[in-house]
Amino acid sequence: MAHRAGWLIIALGTVACLLAFVARWRAESLNKRVGIVLDGEQLLQISADTGITFTQILQQMKQAGATAVALNEQSVEDLFRAGQLSWELYPKFPSPIVRAASVQVVERLRQASESIQTTSSLWRTVYTPSRKKLLDTLRASRGVLVYAYTDTGGAVGFSVPASSTVFQQISAGIDPALAKQVSAAGLSVVARVGNSPACTPLRVRHALAGAKRVGAKAIVFSGDEVLGFRALLPLTAESMRQLGMLYGSVEFGKQKGDEQLTRLLLDRVVRVHSVTDAEMSSLSPGELLERYTRAVRERNIRLCYVRLPSGSDEQPLRGAGLFITQLRRSLQEAGYRVGDPHPFTEPSVPAWVWWVTGGSALVAAVLVLERLFALRPSLWLAAGAFLVGLAMTYAGGETGRKACALAAAVAFPSLGFLLVNLLKPHRSPVLYALGAFAGLTLFSLAGGLHVVALLASLPFMVKANQFAGIKLAHLLPVLAVGWAYALDTVNATSFADARQRIRQRWAQIVGYPVTVGLAVAVLVALVLLVLVLVRTGNEPGVGVSDIEMKMRVLLERYLLARPRTKEFLVGHPALVLALAMSAAGIGRAVWIPLLLVGVIGQASVVNTLCHIHTPLALSLPRILLGWLLGAIIGTLAFVAIRWWTRRVRE
Repeated sequence: MAHRAGWLIIALGTVACLLAFVARWRAESLNKRVGIVLDGEQLLQISADTGITFTQILQQMKQAGATAVALNEQSVEDLFRAGQLSWELYPKFPSPIVRAASVQVVERLRQASESIQTTSSLWRTVYTPSRKKLLDTLRASRGVLVYAYTDTGGAVGFSVPASSTVFQQISAGIDPALAKQVSAAGLSVVARVGNSPACTPLRVRHALAGAKRVGAKAIVFSGDEVLGFRALLPLTAESMRQLGMLYGSVEFGKQKGDEQLTRLLLDRVVRVHSVTDAEMSSLSPGELLERYTRAVRERNIRLCYVRLPSGSDEQPLRGAGLFITQLRRSLQEAGYRVGDPHPFTEPSVPAWVWWVTGGSALVAAVLVLERLFALRPSLWLAAGAFLVGLAMTYAGGETGRKACALAAAVAFPSLGFLLVNLLKPHRSPVLYALGAFAGLTLFSLAGGLHVVALLASLPFMVKANQFAGIKLAHLLPVLAVGWAYALDTVNATSFADARQRIRQRWAQIVGYPVTVGLAVAVLVALVLLVLVLVRTGNEPGVGVSDIEMKMRVLLERYLLARPRTKEFLVGHPALVLALAMSAAGIGRAVWIPLLLVGVIGQASVVNTLCHIHTPLALSLPRILLGWLLGAIIGTLAFVAIRWWTRRVRE
């Protein structure tokens, strides 16, 4: 009765998972539009180098497939360098004087200067019929005087209560003339706004309002900090929300404040992928195309921030247009539309689904513990585990759900190995191995579904939060299955029997003669396990080799989805081999080691579904292809080993 109750809870939990699965699938399928944003500074440089006007370049980029241009804030110092401002010497005047190239520049600076926190009474903007009259009017003011002549011969100006040095560091905002050209070409404006060491609430509001005023729909912050980091982040989020602006969160950018701002703007976040200048020099145009497309397909990127590759064509503009065209086609071939991106919507999973799946995950964990020590199934223990899981997901919020997700990721791939001893003889080794392999993978998929359900919410989809415990989810199943098979508790019928088997096996292990070969084998196994663990996770400690990277690229190019190396090339073949060899009764010494390698493959199946920012439409084919390739490789390896074994015996 207790045994059936536990399995009934798990079955109900798995069915409930499907509701969350469908809700997330729908949310992902509704967001297939990707933006291609070009770096405005780079386009201006191309214009300067080629003599082609900025407007013509924008029009060609629009035709090629670009959707937006990123424009940086300018400082007053930048305007001096651009010739829009110049110092004037006027010895009789007590303040520094700056002449602007036009009235529009004066107005732009006046608005920009308002971001300085000072007494409003000090600001003076004067329209007079002459420069002399203007200067006489502003003579009593302190600071820098800025003026320009009007078309009618008069003058307009204002005073900035700041020193010359401070004045040059003032942000002048985004050039409205450039923004107007971008919009006229049918492209959207993406604002690049930076933080400052002495950022004030006035600066935050003014910078964002200025970006909105020039038509910016989204902001990708520049520098290593987002605007308002640290104390003013709530104000930044509130202002962006009021202005209806999107926040471009740059993956791998590690901008300070990005995680907090993403959480504050979950429904306004668009994930951005960018390639740094340092990386651009080492990547070919083809590699860049694959990288951007991979980011969109695998990590919910919806804005490609493109720095155009140099030297790809004798004519830079033609080469740039060709690259953008190829990127657009690559994204379209991957099933995406090119256009202005929009945020993901909340999957809207009913809360009771989290409660049920959280309870189901802990019941599975209890079943694993019972099998490890051959304990009699307890109805009260199963009910208690279910209630604890329910309470964790109800009261613990995202943290409680993450804890239950980790329990599911550990328990389900372990459970299939612990129900019965899989290493046993069979008349049809290959059929037995493939059947058992399929059953074990179904257990792992059930665990993955629990993780999908428990983490099916917007914070995980935009990576403001993520699954915790990837390395534990790989290590603990290996330890659990290793315990059960190495100490023979998998065959125990009671707790007393399990204790007896543990004593006997431990005595055999301790008394086993240690040879050089055995020591080397154990050392190699430990090194391989450590290597798997350090390569696992969101920031692996060991990078991918060039050979493996090339293999990944080939698999991505010719398969619907690239299967994971740990699955199709390591874990799955080892598992099929262990099951088939045990069924055929050959190579007994390697059964358990191969089985444990196979556990890594099953843990990886769950891990594939732990990456919530990876679309389900990609994760499922990846798992299926990994299973098929692993089954084929494992079967071929077994056939070769059995043939060799028979030949040696003959």
